[in-house]
Amino acid sequence: MQFEFEFYSSEIERIEAEGSELKVHFSAAHLHAVAPGGTRVPGYAGKLVMHFSDAHWSGAPERCIGGLADGSLSVGAVRQTRFQLPLDASGSIVAEFRLISGSQFSVQAAHVSCAAPAPDQFVESYAC
Repeated sequence: MQFEFEFYSSEIERIEAEGSELKVHFSAAHLHAVAPGGTRVPGYAGKLVMHFSDAHWSGAPERCIGGLADGSLSVGAVRQTRFQLPLDASGSIVAEFRLISGSQFSVQAAHVSCAAPAPDQFVESYAC
């Protein structure tokens, strides 16, 4: 099973910054499980981490906790609001996070990675 991460409706648990490394921890990452044939099933998984290397950021990481209203990841000139997991990209990386609370946060980095969850970590959403 493959997964797509979607910024909208994901929830940030915390952001850790150390030197030029930045980790965005999600308590609930909004995912789509993609079955063979392309059927997409919405759901969530906890404990996902986006790891940015050689990173610079704007905004206050300590204020960026909670639900995302919107976000995007740009790799070079390609901007995406959802992307396939696992993610491992290098180059000109820009990630933007806009929280429901109104807080905003952006990251520029040389590398970004995010592992895919184990299939048993995925919880299907039954929301209408």
